[in-house]
Amino acid sequence: MEDHKFAADSLVEEREVLMHPLNGGNPTFRNSHFLKPIFSQDHTHFPSPPSSLLSLKPTSQNLKKLSLNSYKAHPSEKWKIWVHNLKPKYQEIWKQAGIYEAVLASTYKIPRDKDLIFGLAEKWCAETNTFVFPWGEVTITLEDVMILGGYSVLGALYLTPIPDECVGIFDSLEKAYHEIKLVYGKNVSGPMWMEYFMCSGKDLEHEAFLAMWLSRFVLLCSKGNIVMRDFHVAIHLSRGKRIALAPVVLASIYTDMRLARNSVFEFNNLESKVGSSTIFCHSDLVFMWAWERFPELRPTPCVMERTEPRSARWNEVKILEVKDVRAALDSGNESFVWRPYVITSSNCMLSRLYGGNEQWVVVESDDTESLARCFRVSELIGLGYIEQYLPHRVAMQFGLDQDVPPHVIRFNDSPKSAWRSYNRSMRGMKLYIPPRLLESDVSSRYVIWWRGLLPVSEQVVTTCSQKQKHLPLISWGHKRRRAKLLTAPGCVSQRRVDYVVEGGLTVAKEKSPSRKTKSFRNRYGLDDEAVLKTMQLKDLKDDAVVSNTKHALAEVNDVDIKLAKDEVVSKANFPENNIVNIEEKTCDNTDTDTYTLVEERQVAMYSQYGGNPTLRNAHILKPNFNENQNHLPSPPTSRFSSRLTSGKLNNYMLQSIKGYPSVKWKMWVHSLKPKYQEIWKQAGIYEAILASTYEIPRDKELIIGLAERWCAETNTFIFPWGEVTITLEDIMFLGSYSVLGALFLTPLPDDCVGIFDSLKNTYKELRSVTGGSTTAAVWMEYFMFSGKQFEHEAFLAMWLTRFVLVRSNCVMVMKDFHVAVHLSRGNKIALAPVVLASIYTNMKLLHNSMVETISLDSKVPMRFSFCHTDLVQMWVWERFPKLRPTPSVEERKEPRSARWNGVKLFKVRDVRATLDSGKESFI
Repeated sequence: MEDHKFAADSLVEEREVLMHPLNGGNPTFRNSHFLKPIFSQDHTHFPSPPSSLLSLKPTSQNLKKLSLNSYKAHPSEKWKIWVHNLKPKYQEIWKQAGIYEAVLASTYKIPRDKDLIFGLAEKWCAETNTFVFPWGEVTITLEDVMILGGYSVLGALYLTPIPDECVGIFDSLEKAYHEIKLVYGKNVSGPMWMEYFMCSGKDLEHEAFLAMWLSRFVLLCSKGNIVMRDFHVAIHLSRGKRIALAPVVLASIYTDMRLARNSVFEFNNLESKVGSSTIFCHSDLVFMWAWERFPELRPTPCVMERTEPRSARWNEVKILEVKDVRAALDSGNESFVWRPYVITSSNCMLSRLYGGNEQWVVVESDDTESLARCFRVSELIGLGYIEQYLPHRVAMQFGLDQDVPPHVIRFNDSPKSAWRSYNRSMRGMKLYIPPRLLESDVSSRYVIWWRGLLPVSEQVVTTCSQKQKHLPLISWGHKRRRAKLLTAPGCVSQRRVDYVVEGGLTVAKEKSPSRKTKSFRNRYGLDDEAVLKTMQLKDLKDDAVVSNTKHALAEVNDVDIKLAKDEVVSKANFPENNIVNIEEKTCDNTDTDTYTLVEERQVAMYSQYGGNPTLRNAHILKPNFNENQNHLPSPPTSRFSSRLTSGKLNNYMLQSIKGYPSVKWKMWVHSLKPKYQEIWKQAGIYEAILASTYEIPRDKELIIGLAERWCAETNTFIFPWGEVTITLEDIMFLGSYSVLGALFLTPLPDDCVGIFDSLKNTYKELRSVTGGSTTAAVWMEYFMFSGKQFEHEAFLAMWLTRFVLVRSNCVMVMKDFHVAVHLSRGNKIALAPVVLASIYTNMKLLHNSMVETISLDSKVPMRFSFCHTDLVQMWVWERFPKLRPTPSVEERKEPRSARWNGVKLFKVRDVRATLDSGKESFI
């Protein structure tokens, strides 16, 4: 085990390393940003992995008699009235004390979902205070408590004594407490306290209000009762003094999650038939955290105003019925939202900090210090307990890259030392703030380390009274009938290997990365090339390879797995012809003398039509294959048999969601063109809008013939004579979409939000009138020639929905409204990559659908929707003369697609044979 203390420099370390996408894909060598502390490369062993000690069998179904209670009650109507009565007078003080949003949030009713809490508790690791899922490690952070709860991470400790001049106020509150208790003869409940102070005009009403707010919604230690020890905190807050309530609340969540986990396992192991209960104070924050990040578990959120707290979107929502919560959590790899609070623009602190570009800032303001507190490892002082806060284990939740997290020394000997750990000065420290829409990755050694996790067998699961144990490093997985590659780097075991490597972090096959990694040392003493070799987990469908693998497994079952530099991977398991060296030059080098996109060298070149080679200066697009490798990479394949398949697809029906333009649409385009064409040109959509008035006929046989030759691994068509594809250049010329500009997900600036809201309100009005979805025809009828203020934005919204960001047939989509507003202001949006990605995806899905149809030999008609068939067909007509209809005569000022407007399809007897024989005629 390696223990870390803290350095006094920046919280983030920047270095160039090989990074892997969490959901699989090609690794890239780039500048990465890791949250400190970072595991040292000098150590020979990785730290022990976390474990939730889960049984392999489902436990959630055994917990029907385990009930969930909370000290935090739903707000009463009288409490809501009290909040709104005091808000006008004291809201500035609440903002100064950092509790304004938290007080408003106490008026919201967040429904409880017992199955969700227990499903999360099963995944809780008490040693690291994180949830351990098969696909990764996540947790509830100070950032979550700050945004969802509205609590401050800055301020004094909640145990801070009050100054002498405030002692009289404390005594008056204490006296009132004893008077109420004397009248009722028992504990002072919230309703009694509220009855005594609410709208009474007493001098201490504000302090009494805050005391009840703390006892009932924040510092929870009893159900419904006022607690005198909260009075001094209420007095501090009533004076506008900031108290760090976020660490107290988060410590309570961590403690309750551990207790809930112990209750789950104790109840499950004892197989009790008697009902039991567990208390969870801030279950509402846990629910909101899960709903923000797991779309499959998310109820339909409410529409919130920009000035409302984030928790307003979950006020009185209807719980989504999920059949198996545990399965939904375990399968959340691809859908988990790592950074939900920066996706949309708002008035919250994170929206002010996160911009379109990365930035290094000096911690000087409260906003930057709040974010820095969320980034830093510390101790959290709760109500009688101290919990450890380890954000470096979940760096991806902050938009940073993830490396192997080391163990951290505790400072929990006393509340004083724990508070020093949390409250260390951060002013003047450098802080890295990632871009708003950055997708972070994991390091190569993290991939190796994470594959060292194993689901615990039932024999290892212990009751809550027993001490947790760390497990040997073996990969997550399950038994399979057909053996695949078993061992991976980092799988050091003292037991037999019975599990297949199928971890949540999938390492994609190495294609042809464009940069060469600089050498670093990992715990096995391997350089980058060796690390890459250990990660090429090829899909072993070849019988000879499977045979070798089975032979290797028979030997592994009797010996321990040992890794050495010379025996990392056998050639049978990792064929060298799938590995490509990465080039020496890095992408971040902007010097044109040292880095270009094209390499010039003198080599022997062959004509694609045959003939003698010639030695000449050749210009080759990077990245290039390294000639020092002994084997070439494996060639692509479309995986179709050589026998004719098109004849079996006569019943296959191909549809396009992208409809033909109506006469009214053409009229709308031409009526707005004189007024807005300059804006369209500035936004790079002028020709694309004109192209939306063209009718490109559809050719099902052509699209299906192309799909047969599609290779999903390379996004290319594989013909007998070569490899070609649709490129960004094609989309730029044929579709007239821009390759430059902002991402289509870019949020709107504050001054444009009103336009978005107006479009949204109109959308809802039309939907209520029609009683269903708002169709494009209804939308056009409402706005066209209406002279309404937002006619231009509405026009662009319809153009996007019907012709560009095509999702549904003839139905308006609110998600496109913000893009329309951007374009109406002349802001350029990079639509070409979105359209090309849609074509690639549709081509892959169509290819797979055809393979399945042929293999099943189905006679039932099959339907498939393909969004941008017009672009695919125009690409073919431009390049295959034998498939080309007679083009129209186009004017010089018209888009390229005008030459295919209204053409008559050219009937070809055998499209596939024409494509396969297109070597000499292909343009």
